[in-house]
Amino acid sequence: MEKISHAALLIKGMHHAICFEKMARQDKTIVQGFVTNEGRFVDRKKAYQIALLSGQIEPINGGPKILLSEDLWRDNYYLYDKKNGYYKIKLED
Repeated sequence: MEKISHAALLIKGMHHAICFEKMARQDKTIVQGFVTNEGRFVDRKKAYQIALLSGQIEPINGGPKILLSEDLWRDNYYLYDKKNGYYKIKLED
């Protein structure tokens, strides 16, 4: 099952130097999103749907249905590993 693994930015440019320039000036074309465990980049809206369907988050009541990285770790259910991404902690009974 596809899950959210890492927060990510999508920055497009002719070469890497342009991408770094866009990042430095916080260009409006930078897309905030996430990478899934299948290596796919998705925007915040699609990420919300994936995280919800995979059981990584509970439904959000009110407001926009977009995923924020803190939605994954705010209740201390997930930790983050640089290599493997978000992973669910096992709660003791």
